[in-house]
Amino acid sequence: MLQKAIKINKKDVQAKGYLAEVFIFKAYTANALSILHEVLKENDISQSNMLGNKFNMICALLIEKRRTEAFNEFKKLIQYHKSLSEDYERGWRYEGMKNFISEHQTLPETDKRLLLKLADALESTKPEADRNMKEIEAGIK
Repeated sequence: MLQKAIKINKKDVQAKGYLAEVFIFKAYTANALSILHEVLKENDISQSNMLGNKFNMICALLIEKRRTEAFNEFKKLIQYHKSLSEDYERGWRYEGMKNFISEHQTLPETDKRLLLKLADALESTKPEADRNMKEIEAGIK
């Protein structure tokens, strides 16, 4: 269904992001990463979609055991988040990914904790998220 929607509207960033998330859930991480690279190059992407898709990229990279790339993306997400105003748009929902991460069989526990902490930070207020991001950043250096 999402693939069909994307064929109709190739610029539908939100549909592409959702499709990438479905691909992650279904263990098609290479497909998800391909879509995420494309989505994150879009000029017309909301702050919420940018953060959510960056989060999903980090998750997919960690699942594929591409830790160096994942940590580079962590740093980019943190820098992007720092640039946002306190009242930035929050529309992305992380519940599905948080559940997926918690239940994932091969993702190391340290990666799970890091991802879950990042998701919690992205769902919180900007000042609280900034504090949590500093802890996350310290943990990935």
